[in-house]
Amino acid sequence: MIQEHHQKQAEFYFSRLTDEAKAAQLCGIRSNALMNENFSLDPEKCRKLIPNGIGHLCQFACSHPLSPDALRNFVLELQKWLRDNTPCGIPAAPQEEAISGVAARGATVFPQHLGSACSWNPDLIRRKNEATAESLRKLGGVLALSPMIDLCHSAHWSRIEESFGSDSCLTAVLACAFVQGMHSRGVAATIKHFAGYGSRNENDQEFFEEMLLPHEASIRLAGARVVMPGYHSWHGVPCIANKELLHNVLRDLLGFDGLVISDYGAIRLTIGVSAVDAAEAAIQSLLHGNDAELPAPELFSMLPKLLKAGRLPRQAFDAAVMRTLLFKAEAGLLGESPVLPTSGPIDLNPPEHQTIAREMAEQSIVLLKNDGILPLDFSGRKIVLAGPNANSIQALLGDYTYHSLTSFWWHLPLDASQPKLVTLEEGLRRILPADAELLVERGCDWEAKEKFELDPHGDPRLLELAHLHQTAESFPPPDWERALTLATEADLIIAAVGENILLCGEGRKRPGIRLPGKQEEFVRKLTETGKPVILIIFGGRPQVIGDLAERCSAVIQAFFPGQSGGDAVADLLAGKINFSAKLCVSAAMDEDETVIQYPFGFGLSYTSYDYRTATVCDEENTVTLEIANSGSIPGTEIVQLYLDGKLKGFGRVTLQPSETRRIQFRLSPELTVRWSPESKRWRTVPGKHVIQIGASSQDIRQSAVWNLPGEVHSLSRRSAFFAEFKEL
Repeated sequence: MIQEHHQKQAEFYFSRLTDEAKAAQLCGIRSNALMNENFSLDPEKCRKLIPNGIGHLCQFACSHPLSPDALRNFVLELQKWLRDNTPCGIPAAPQEEAISGVAARGATVFPQHLGSACSWNPDLIRRKNEATAESLRKLGGVLALSPMIDLCHSAHWSRIEESFGSDSCLTAVLACAFVQGMHSRGVAATIKHFAGYGSRNENDQEFFEEMLLPHEASIRLAGARVVMPGYHSWHGVPCIANKELLHNVLRDLLGFDGLVISDYGAIRLTIGVSAVDAAEAAIQSLLHGNDAELPAPELFSMLPKLLKAGRLPRQAFDAAVMRTLLFKAEAGLLGESPVLPTSGPIDLNPPEHQTIAREMAEQSIVLLKNDGILPLDFSGRKIVLAGPNANSIQALLGDYTYHSLTSFWWHLPLDASQPKLVTLEEGLRRILPADAELLVERGCDWEAKEKFELDPHGDPRLLELAHLHQTAESFPPPDWERALTLATEADLIIAAVGENILLCGEGRKRPGIRLPGKQEEFVRKLTETGKPVILIIFGGRPQVIGDLAERCSAVIQAFFPGQSGGDAVADLLAGKINFSAKLCVSAAMDEDETVIQYPFGFGLSYTSYDYRTATVCDEENTVTLEIANSGSIPGTEIVQLYLDGKLKGFGRVTLQPSETRRIQFRLSPELTVRWSPESKRWRTVPGKHVIQIGASSQDIRQSAVWNLPGEVHSLSRRSAFFAEFKEL
């Protein structure tokens, strides 16, 4: 909802801008484009590149090695220069990636999205993003280029790690929590990539009912104000210039009235696809619903000339400018006293943020198999820690962390101290008793260097990277034979395998989704020693391990768990805390993903839970049941409700041994709606609906029938997206 005083502020500035200054507000620029060789503001570059101002300061924190204090000072200097030297003195809107926390040097590194989604904990997601927004505001940032809420069904897509998984309901709940957390601390969240990115989106029924749901919920329930279309196409037209998608669906159907911004370089990619040249690409993008060109003023700088030539309707141009100014008004950037960062030392990794990162890591790591070996008693035992991720910080880092971004895109060295990144070896050494012995030998590397490849689809900078390079972690060459010798003499083997920051993420690709390189063969050799092997898999996707699960005593999926990953894994292994995480995607048995080894929603615990007496009240549209901890240690169960085979609700229930609690799901008739392509409306489905409640999508513990009486109702928009959960 647009506030009247924001509208008046935007109108005041709008009336005083020339067309050239208006066009500047529709463009972005990277912070390092305005810096000298010492990473300080260069006024001469400002006069040359942004004489009319600029709308957005793009990825302002992750393209240089500035400390938090130096970065804040740069932002303040730039905003002062803009206020003193450009038409109307409008500050820029600094924006940054925020999937795993602020992508800034020294900022807390939280687990990657795919891992955090395994917590099924919207309250924790909200707290994490409150912390992230607080840090972003300290630096002067007002816009987070997150969350990514695409539904990802295949582990072959290298950006799956940035998603909340494959399910529309889980993604919608966590997306709303993300947006709400950001907004509560004065930072706007960007929901992306609108819509159907990373999946086949030809089926309109699936597109409207599933792929749109997280976006629609984020807009209608959480108040998302910024949307980013993807690099992909829908109905054969690039999303960044797709009138049907950005006008008919986003604004008319979903009721969105906020700002639409381009993915980086996306407008240029339409040349030769839907546009014949740069001018037509700029016209189509703006006219069909996109408001900003990021990250450089390449095509939209042409807009004033296109206006004068009569090729661009002024109404569309002015509407985009007004939406940009309204966004800046909402962010507190307009007026005589804009909201800018304050002076003083900045700590982007305070103790309270570290606590959230640790808690999130603990709740993101999934126990897939346990033959009874866990929890471990390390006393008096000789343990061998092997595998390429045994002592690597790359096992902790998602592709949009500061470390990964500066290493992959800007070739800066990795730094394990800003903030402190705890490897698995360090986590284990912290908890080992004095009479235990830990021997470390990696044994094998991730992959042969020549196997690193670029995926040129997406960010145009990928075409400019001449080669991929080994990231700067100093390890002696792995010794395969030494690792096997140590393993034969050990009481226990922990194999830390999987991917690093070059094998998964935007712009990366590798052949297949099995464990990379010779890791599978290496683990097989470890199991042939006859010693128990605990397999810990790090990375950005569920990787195929095949029959290794049968050979290992325990299997743990850690994904990229963030700065506290080593400590979290160690404490889980030792039983200091209990596993509670559940998969947010299914894990396949084969490369074709035709046979599922671990289903969606699956995850083991050190205790067991009983589900009892599910009762449906048709009059109140509720389902009530009891959950009991039938084991001997405390634990948290994630109870999942499926309606006609689709997840529609869930809740975390923490129980002491022998404790029983009553829980309730409240349903809405709107949870039954189907999209009608003919009427372009939603239609409820009265009648009998099957309710299944369980510990995973395949482990159903209770079933019931919900009778929904009445007639079919036609709706222009959905207002209920998931069942409400509460403990009684």
